Amino acid sequence: MSGPPLSEPLGITLHLDNVVHAPPVTGYPVHSIIMMGDFVHQGPQNCNSHIGFLTWGQDQRRRLHIAKHPDVATLDKLDIVKDRYADSLFYEDTQIARLFEHLRQRGLWESTVIVIGGDNGEAFYEHGFASHAGPLFNEVMKVPMIIRAPGLEPGRDDRPAMFLDVPPSVSDLLGLPAHPNFQGISLFERRPNPGRSIYMIAQTPLAYQTAIVRSGYKLLLSERDGVRLLFDLTRDPGEKRNIAASRPDLVDELTGRLQVWREEQLRYYQDVARQAREYPPVLKD
Repeated sequence: MSGPPLSEPLGITLHLDNVVHAPPVTGYPVHSIIMMGDFVHQGPQNCNSHIGFLTWGQDQRRRLHIAKHPDVATLDKLDIVKDRYADSLFYEDTQIARLFEHLRQRGLWESTVIVIGGDNGEAFYEHGFASHAGPLFNEVMKVPMIIRAPGLEPGRDDRPAMFLDVPPSVSDLLGLPAHPNFQGISLFERRPNPGRSIYMIAQTPLAYQTAIVRSGYKLLLSERDGVRLLFDLTRDPGEKRNIAASRPDLVDELTGRLQVWREEQLRYYQDVARQAREYPPVLKD
């Protein structure tokens, strides 16, 4: 990674998805390979097991999965599976470290804005399923976002955020106005809204759900059967206690807001003519 000095600003997107989801074509200096759909572990401590997208509670699908993979993982091997997954993430970290070192060597470190994040987390049967692309629980949806910029003081911010917030945040750091097309907010606003709503959606064979996080509570709505789950994330960050029955007023309030958001997005993105004359809708808090 070398070349002449940069004469103008440069932006780069680095996607490391294949490191975790599929085996690479060339050598792999760690002990694990994780594939999309099933975790396939190879190395000195081979657990000879697969963890797929199926839910243990669905007996028929589980039997089909075991017939296809008779060495299907048992929960007593879960720690080995997590270790292998951590190995893969460590490999990603080493590649990011190489990029950082290159920026320093080229004299670009102090003039570079860096944003690191993950597109999803991974479930390890905290709620009866593994991997991702399933129900909208925190183990799948809550991922870190790391922003490093010249002059930005180190610190930790526990406010909920979305990756929709990256473009306006980077624009803010660069002293540029946010484009009206952005649906997120700058995370560097002087007076952030503590009650801001965060929206989530999953439309896959495993889950058809929407969710909203607002003022410390999370409502998860199953579109197929209408089941609504409510969690107090302050007291129950692991989302183990559904308190919907004790807070029907809050369930109805969050459901109403969630449905308005969903309908507004669908109406806009199904209307090509509207897209040509309007920017995407933003539901104000």
